Amino acid sequence: MLRLPASFVALLFVIAKILAEDVCENNGTPLTGTHQKCDCPTGFKGFDCSEKVTVCEGNPCRNSAVCVDKDDGTFTCKCQPNYEGILCEKKVRPCNLQPCKNKGNCSDDGVKCFKCECPDGFKGFDCSKKVLPCEVSPCQNGGVCSNEEDGSFKCTCTTGYTGLVCTRKETLFASTVLEGNSEWTDQLQQWLPSQLQETKMKLCYRASDNGWASSTFHQFCDNKGPTVVLVKVGKYVFGGYAAAAWGGSARYIKADTSFIFSFSNRDDLAPFKSPVYQNNANAMYTNNGYGPTFGGGHDIHIANNANGGTSSYTNFGHTYKPPSDYKYTTNAAKRLLAGSYNFTPSDVEVYYFANSK
Repeated sequence: MLRLPASFVALLFVIAKILAEDVCENNGTPLTGTHQKCDCPTGFKGFDCSEKVTVCEGNPCRNSAVCVDKDDGTFTCKCQPNYEGILCEKKVRPCNLQPCKNKGNCSDDGVKCFKCECPDGFKGFDCSKKVLPCEVSPCQNGGVCSNEEDGSFKCTCTTGYTGLVCTRKETLFASTVLEGNSEWTDQLQQWLPSQLQETKMKLCYRASDNGWASSTFHQFCDNKGPTVVLVKVGKYVFGGYAAAAWGGSARYIKADTSFIFSFSNRDDLAPFKSPVYQNNANAMYTNNGYGPTFGGGHDIHIANNANGGTSSYTNFGHTYKPPSDYKYTTNAAKRLLAGSYNFTPSDVEVYYFANSK
């Protein structure tokens, strides 16, 4: 057996060590043995420590997240649904993702289902849709709603109502005398001359609001063209259509198309209309000291401060034709309209026709 000199063996060891030191990179420490290898420092690997250990090899991402190494030596974790955080270590509740828009309130089951409680003006599963104004039915009393391009709305009101959402009664529908009786209102419209049936009516005087002085009636209603006078005496309702304007010096006025009418009367007759049939020149009487007065008898007379006594009266039949079987000067004719010849009115209203002056 060949034995090598000890000095030669020592030389080989030195040479092997030098060679190993040349092989190990990145400050790896050479190891001796049957197979040459290096003990690599942290962050390196391989036979010669030349390969970098990537962060993702340490499986830093949690909850089945996918780790992605970056060129700068850092990493990022791509989280599975319902997880978040640098390492995907945080479980995300559905509401944590703020699914409810426009300040909607979110509630969830902790897993995947959520529910949004939307604030006023918004709807949808995530409160992302605006509620159009007409969806909440703002128009009242049969008004028809239409949405406008600017986000507002418009109500087209039915006859007798006005205002933004059709809540304010207008014309005869606001009458304290007719009290919303649509049959009487419709009937009165039909009795009017055809050219006025579609004309809007406006209140110029209401005794219960404006006062009972006849001068107040003339102040508000004179020179406004044709008018409709409504009178309420307890349960009885009657009045007249004045075809000419009130006002001017005290005098009778010829107005052939004028008429008086009754809706509720002492003898329970159906609503009726009484036209001028005689004494045509006396259809109306205007006087600043009188309230509305029809006929020469007078068929209807509303006195000054009528609510303070029984100076008002009906002498039906002088100028306006009473129903069959009722004759001028008879008690039956005198009492028919107001229940008695003299009376104290509960209220008096006068309406004029817009654009008719």
